[in-house]
Amino acid sequence: MNANRLGLLTGATDGPVVERLLTRNHAAHARTVLNYVQAQAPYPEPDVHLLVHLLTLRAARDGTGHITGQDITSWLPHGGEQVLEQLVAAGWLLPPGSPAEALASRPEACATFTVPGLLPEQTRPFSFGKTTPAKSPAALRKRSATGSCARRGWAPQPGSWPCTPPPTPKATATSGTPRRRARPG
Repeated sequence: MNANRLGLLTGATDGPVVERLLTRNHAAHARTVLNYVQAQAPYPEPDVHLLVHLLTLRAARDGTGHITGQDITSWLPHGGEQVLEQLVAAGWLLPPGSPAEALASRPEACATFTVPGLLPEQTRPFSFGKTTPAKSPAALRKRSATGSCARRGWAPQPGSWPCTPPPTPKATATSGTPRRRARPG
């Protein structure tokens, strides 16, 4: 059993054969999600636990997520609608319409669902994921044009990130000291 956990072949002692895919932090986060699912799933059936686990991962950040009928039927080929109805009846899941509408949703117009226990008003059960929104490329360009680069006299150049320093001046033949270039502007 331990050889399986370490990724060793039977009888081999040279070292791990398989590189582990999870770091220690990833494994701790996975255990947190599994504990949450075990504690919060309204019914003990495996199909319910599977759907609760997958919907929890999709709604972990802010309590809402998107799902399509194709997702549900691929996860639960038989009885997906029953499991959705059980979760809605227990109050664990709030779809925008009926479970039948969630099953009929297409990838172009996916259904948005809400898990009340994961809403931001509640205490956050997970310590992973993004907690601050990503910055748009336009905001980053604006920052580099008006931020520390501009104060140093550096200008953002196309293809550079976030800005490049001005070229170093070359020494002149007469004085041996570099001449400073006039700044454009």
